[in-house]
Amino acid sequence: MCGSVQINGHLFCKGLYKLRPSRSMASISPVAYLIDGALLRSQNGHNSTATLSMGELVTMYRNHKATIQHDKIYALLGLSADGAALTPNYELAWHEVLKQLVEHVFPRCSVETWCGSDLAIIKGKGWVLGYIYLSSVSSEDGQQIFKVVLNQTCQKLGYPDKWETEWSLQASGELIQDGDIICLLEGQSAPSILRLCVDHYTVVTPVVKPKQQVPTNKDNMMVGESQYTHSLCNILLNWRISQAEDKADIQSLSRLVEIAPNYHEEYELGASGKGALHELLTKGNVDVDEESLPWGDTDISGERKAAIVHSLWQQDELPSAWNEAFAVAVQVSGPSDYIMSSILIQRLGEELSVSEEVVKAAAASNGWYGPGIVQQLIEYYGDCLPVTEEVVKTAAANDTWCGPVIMYQLFRHHGDSLPVSEEVVKAAAANKGDHGSEIMQQLFENYGDSLPVTEQVVQTAAANDGDYGLAIMQQLINHCEDRLPVSEEVVEEAANNRRYGSEIMQQLVKHYGDSLPVSEERW
Repeated sequence: MCGSVQINGHLFCKGLYKLRPSRSMASISPVAYLIDGALLRSQNGHNSTATLSMGELVTMYRNHKATIQHDKIYALLGLSADGAALTPNYELAWHEVLKQLVEHVFPRCSVETWCGSDLAIIKGKGWVLGYIYLSSVSSEDGQQIFKVVLNQTCQKLGYPDKWETEWSLQASGELIQDGDIICLLEGQSAPSILRLCVDHYTVVTPVVKPKQQVPTNKDNMMVGESQYTHSLCNILLNWRISQAEDKADIQSLSRLVEIAPNYHEEYELGASGKGALHELLTKGNVDVDEESLPWGDTDISGERKAAIVHSLWQQDELPSAWNEAFAVAVQVSGPSDYIMSSILIQRLGEELSVSEEVVKAAAASNGWYGPGIVQQLIEYYGDCLPVTEEVVKTAAANDTWCGPVIMYQLFRHHGDSLPVSEEVVKAAAANKGDHGSEIMQQLFENYGDSLPVTEQVVQTAAANDGDYGLAIMQQLINHCEDRLPVSEEVVEEAANNRRYGSEIMQQLVKHYGDSLPVSEERW
């Protein structure tokens, strides 16, 4: 299109969403939202159909610039459904304006702000209702689509009967992540999306509107003080509305004292992270198709989890309980376990006992979040992480899609210092999974001719009757050529391979011809 031809906002946005510039969606979507809806707004400027709250709008445009800081809030009043509750006053200091907004959005919470700061610290109570997984950005309208796993607390409050398990978030200024927490703060009619940090939560969006199962004329249920107070936990939040375009990473895992040095109240994990751990360990999932969940089977017993939780809530925290909780998270590697490991790594750091066995469990993970947990370990512990030959061997033997991902993580971090032995190469040669050949290729690419391809390795590959066993054998032949150590024992293993015996023998004969060592007893 060129010249003076016009295109309406709706079509422009449809094309923009098709491009799916995911890295920029947090900044683009809020603007596209206004352009897309321009035709539906009144020409006299009066927005009679406003549906978004101030909390939603401020979150949408939190990353956008304003010449005057106050306009980060006041410029949105005309678009909001509840803007009449706030009156513009440019004589107030910015931190006072920010406090007014936060108190409006979270009316039952105490709020602290400081002169010269764009951060609000919010202290209140709430219910952890579940967490997010399988998040994505729609190519049709830029909405963030995600699934939620709801726990028993949510069930007791009656919400699973009202809510679907797939929600959407319109044009948020912050992209949600798998593992973000769904939380209902006391006094609120709709839940918030929070992200766990070391000793507090960060507000991702203060309001998310769950997808209702059936149309209802009833107002959103607000939980009263007397309802299920046993599930109510203390929650400490930070919410930042920056002056300039915010390039800070909301994902960064930091302690409260690092982002709010003026906030001096002691707030330990017991008031936030422990509550989250309790929910994740004991409350379970309700009203969800287990087959659709992206984690593997687990043999973690309910009694074991209950024992861990009991230990966590003792007056004197037991290091063994934290270590046990971490071992559970690493072994299971589901979305909730990723959250759990984040809490423990961030809070305890070097106090957390990360043994070779724990790292081996992470390397063997077949859960959707296994590589994420491995990355957490690498980023926090660095060279102190016990990545031994046994750990690398375990990763090489991992017969799920996680195997090559975890091997790549280990190679990227350790480089040439990664302990790759004959036993590691044998484990890769024996890998019967769909990704075994990928792991072998990684080994060749990183070690080349120095890779210890011994007779035992070739024997193991010749005996591999997995889907990609034949491919692994061909990799060895292609890479080593005449240097490949082929003995009578190798030929024996190939001949005994019930699935690929003839194909492997053809490979060997084609490459070695008459020099192939074949015993008279066999032929």
